[in-house]
Amino acid sequence: MRAFRNVSKGVQGSLKSLYSALDNKTNESIEDWQCVAITVFDHWLTREEFEQYFTNRSLDQQADIDLRWHLFHRLLAEDVSCYQYKYRSVSRLIFKEPRNSSLFVRRLSRFSVTDADALQLVIPEYRAVFVQGYDDTCSLYFECRESVKPLLHEIRKLGMYTLERI
Repeated sequence: MRAFRNVSKGVQGSLKSLYSALDNKTNESIEDWQCVAITVFDHWLTREEFEQYFTNRSLDQQADIDLRWHLFHRLLAEDVSCYQYKYRSVSRLIFKEPRNSSLFVRRLSRFSVTDADALQLVIPEYRAVFVQGYDDTCSLYFECRESVKPLLHEIRKLGMYTLERI
């Protein structure tokens, strides 16, 4: 079963007006927004650390990382309203809503993410955009840090870290 379904025309219209920066795929102006990385690491990894944490990860480390991501995914699925956004064509932006929280968590938990199947979500209550990553790092874009402070606080309470983009 698919994790997302189409939203009504009214919701589609309000999300398009709220996220007008996304309206044309060829000109995604969220690149100009502020961005933090959401990750399980407390700092940007060096090449050696990357090798250690991705090539030689112990089962205990993997279990801890999986648990923190699962808690984060549940936060997105159960505590905030998220909508997937995608493009039917270069200029046709559509939004979809999760069918239910368990399907949504399962879809978020796919760790073999490539650029093609990475989830892109909008979080209207925080006026933020979430982009799933593939290396235990995701991105959260926002125009105003004040509006996302409560979300960032909740993310940190789960044992995740928010790192400023370099």
